[in-house]
Amino acid sequence: AYSLLATRSAFEHRAVVLGSDREELLASLTALAEGTPSADILSARAKDGKLAYLFTGQGSQRLGMGKELYEADAVFAKAFDAVCERLDPHLDTALKELVFAKGKKAAAKLEDTTYAQPALFAIEVALFEALGKRGLKPDLLAGHSIGEIAAAHVAGVFDLADAAKLVAARGRLMGALPAGGAMAAIEATEEEVAESIAGKESELSIAAINGPASTVISGSEEAVEAVRAHWDEQGRKTKRLAVSHAFHSPLIESMLEEFAAVAESLAYNQPKTPIVSDVTGEVLAAEQATDPAYWVSHVREPVRFADAIATLQAQGTSAYLELGPDPVLCAMARECLGEEQDKAAFVPTLREGRSEAEAISTAIGNAHVAGAKLDWEAFFKGVGARGVPLPTYPFQRKRYWLDSIPSGAGDLVATGNPLLGAAVELAGDPNDGVLLSGRLSIQTHPWLGDHRIGGALLLPGTALLEMALWAGRETGAETVEELTLEVPLELAEERAVAIQVAVSGRDEEGRREIAIHSRSDGEDGEWIRNASGALSARVLSVESFDSWPPEGAEPLATEYLYDRLAEAGLDYGPAFQGLDAAWKVGEQIYAEVSLPEEQAQSAGRFGVHPALLDSALHSMAFAKEGVVRAELPFSWSGVCLQAEGARQLRVRIAPEGESVSLHVADEGGNPVATVSSLISRPLDPARPGSAAQGLLELDWTAVPLAEPVDTPAEVEFLRCEIEADVAVADAAREAAQSALVAIQAWLADESKADARLALVTQGAMATVEGESPDPAAAAIWGLIRSAQ
Repeated sequence: AYSLLATRSAFEHRAVVLGSDREELLASLTALAEGTPSADILSARAKDGKLAYLFTGQGSQRLGMGKELYEADAVFAKAFDAVCERLDPHLDTALKELVFAKGKKAAAKLEDTTYAQPALFAIEVALFEALGKRGLKPDLLAGHSIGEIAAAHVAGVFDLADAAKLVAARGRLMGALPAGGAMAAIEATEEEVAESIAGKESELSIAAINGPASTVISGSEEAVEAVRAHWDEQGRKTKRLAVSHAFHSPLIESMLEEFAAVAESLAYNQPKTPIVSDVTGEVLAAEQATDPAYWVSHVREPVRFADAIATLQAQGTSAYLELGPDPVLCAMARECLGEEQDKAAFVPTLREGRSEAEAISTAIGNAHVAGAKLDWEAFFKGVGARGVPLPTYPFQRKRYWLDSIPSGAGDLVATGNPLLGAAVELAGDPNDGVLLSGRLSIQTHPWLGDHRIGGALLLPGTALLEMALWAGRETGAETVEELTLEVPLELAEERAVAIQVAVSGRDEEGRREIAIHSRSDGEDGEWIRNASGALSARVLSVESFDSWPPEGAEPLATEYLYDRLAEAGLDYGPAFQGLDAAWKVGEQIYAEVSLPEEQAQSAGRFGVHPALLDSALHSMAFAKEGVVRAELPFSWSGVCLQAEGARQLRVRIAPEGESVSLHVADEGGNPVATVSSLISRPLDPARPGSAAQGLLELDWTAVPLAEPVDTPAEVEFLRCEIEADVAVADAAREAAQSALVAIQAWLADESKADARLALVTQGAMATVEGESPDPAAAAIWGLIRSAQ
């Protein structure tokens, strides 16, 4: 399963089979293959869109919700306990004991809004944490009434302590209101209901718009019943809701002042994930999310759920996943979307009467088949899963061009890697030797033009490592035991370079030798061996990063690193300027790197994009304070890839004698690769690629000297005066302007064509230690240097 998800494409038509052991899984796979209906098979046609989380509102609570999941899922249990621990100080009953209790007395207590709202908040946050720990993250969030506070917490608006304080106060203050209110659902549009309650706004109001023709009214019992009777007479469906108070109505206004005091005592942050407001129906602005007044109005204003769903749809949502005890909002969202509901998927988490033990896995499976994007490395973390060879399947296509296959090309197989076009088995090798080939040029791979060392266009050593890793993948020997870079591979501006990667058959210990050769197009000379080493099937451990950046890390100034590297001969273009941040802990260096968007689009076709890994090595420039050395990779050892296609990396570089080790993870801290040892060597800037280009040589040409002039040229001196008692910037500008005018006038005088002009400044250069140059005089030097 891991290999199918991590190393194969996810197609439009998808299926997930469920089972708790090998026998159940095999039975489900058999049913899927035979087309037999089964509750353990989830299948759908994936849709290209965003994933939205919907957090359920009050009314969906029930005794025992989440109890079975709590006993079966350690992540859910830990998160639920953490939320209850924050809520319990605000309640007179331990929340977990109440939610997991039995009996009518406990059920009646849970119906009390004082406990119902905190209980729903705890369940929803724990579901969010359980899904996130397994790699599922939403693109958008929305909640129904109290559900929006859960959405705001997981988006980072409130920390857990403040969210618990707000939720508990909301439930407690509502629960303390006098009883006697009522709520009813009416089969009518918002406009129709508004017309029917006109003039009664002091007694009741619209509490929720849950669909195109599903509106809830709330207020005094007498007023609600009168409006309900009116709609019954019109033949419309109505339903009295089982509530203790008239929420979102004039009857709750007496609690708003005390609730506002609680809201104003909290700390607020901008949401990290977009939230669609059920007050406005639009995306919640940062100013609203961090304004206590918004959360006070949130209690009183109607819940505009239908408008929120319309906004989610406009934002490109194609999958709606509900977090709550029952799929209440899924049904309402279907109604809101009407004829468009077939273009979306609706995924519940918990459901009354259904087993909860596999609720998280089932929800993730349904989200995957619906098209949601998951971090499968996080899903499989800690279970020991690793990549295994999978059987291939035929590529189904209809060719437009007539078949024209060169003689002897029938055994060529495309590799899918941008650096290596094809692979072929070596004839006569009983141990399955393989030859991979490719062609590189800056016309076909423009990003390679951004890697210039000492003025020469060199293929990065990380590209040779990428070829070795891919060759290992093709041959089942996925660990690079050793790869030594023997000769730099220099690229030409106009010509391509042919590449051959030869992998020998397995020896008695399962190792394979590897050699990488190159030859420029149009040359009849011998192939140059650029790198050689060994591959094996040995599995290496790959670490993840639990915290980032590490505790006590000292930030490093990376702003001018690429300028300093260029001065040392390492001239990196945009594709290779991926170092975003770096830190240091002792001698260890931690770095964050990312690919520009143009390269990021093709990252999925590489094991690790060479420009991305090369950028990570740039942080090694900080190994020695104040010194930047032009060093390039020389020898790799113990390189193992755990995940492919990363666009961003977190890297730890640790010195190991003359070498360094690397631990590489993605932006979520999940393992990507490990490098047991990397040895670098300083580059001779005078001969960066000489070994790769044997056709070039130095030649000396005599240059005749000009005849000596008997009469020395006339020299005119111009003393540059700096205006005193003027701001430095103004003085520099005026000095440069005066010098410019004087030079232009002097050059325009044809009588001085054979003369020379000498400008004399004072204090423009530091001539002794400790002396500070005059910026205004120095500006004149800069101007003259540019003119010269």
